[in-house]
Amino acid sequence: MSLLNIFNITFIALLFYVQFSISKKTANRKDIENKINEITKALNINSTKNSTDGEKKKHPKIEEYSRNAHLRPTKCQVCRVLSEELLIEVQRSSSNNQELWLTNRLDGEDNDDEKKGKKISYKTSELRLMDILDRVCNNVYDYRSIAGPDFPYIKGVKSMFRQHLEDMMGQHKLSVKLDAPEELVEDPTYELRRMQYKCNQMIEEFEDDIYDWYLKNQSENPLEFICADKVLTSKEQDCLYASTEVPDFATQPKPIDKDESTKQNFHRGANLEL
Repeated sequence: MSLLNIFNITFIALLFYVQFSISKKTANRKDIENKINEITKALNINSTKNSTDGEKKKHPKIEEYSRNAHLRPTKCQVCRVLSEELLIEVQRSSSNNQELWLTNRLDGEDNDDEKKGKKISYKTSELRLMDILDRVCNNVYDYRSIAGPDFPYIKGVKSMFRQHLEDMMGQHKLSVKLDAPEELVEDPTYELRRMQYKCNQMIEEFEDDIYDWYLKNQSENPLEFICADKVLTSKEQDCLYASTEVPDFATQPKPIDKDESTKQNFHRGANLEL
């Protein structure tokens, strides 16, 4: 029996083990995390393409990716995602031509007093930036951590865990209900949760620099103006222009299904109460 077939059988067994070995009455987050980690380690066997002998051989960069999961995201990676999402949100709200009145009134009534105030454009207002910053860090959940690229965070693709899970279910024509929170399927290493937390911290720490870019320097790339010039030291900037291209030795990530009906037989069960 080939190593790949052994992996397939073991992987399915682990999935059923997650569902049936953890009682819903006694399960806690640590129990679930331990089981998910077992499966994630098994997934690393399937993270590289077939070698010449038909067996799976882990590339050193895949091993490094797995070994350093607890160190991600780095400060550089957080700032790069923050800057990219900041630029996206600015562009997304650029078509809003609303005009605002700045007055001393608190009741919002429309009367002659309003004319005594100052009329400003939403496009250049601090209110717009506040709206943008409220969304930027939540957008990190649109990314997935992928083994192989120099910059491991890619948007619009399935998590490695979900991709391999669906592949196995499709190959064996089985339907498995995984009783685990969605976050453990999409973010089994908790990298995205850590990124959101660090992103919010970074915004608080460098709020003045972000305002400076927004109000006076939007013509400059925030990756340079905010990350390279303000947030990171010269030794911390290695990821700013790192490639997101998936190399030949790694598994290509699959795009997220836009049509739910095209998904394979994978059903997420009710979340466990934690």
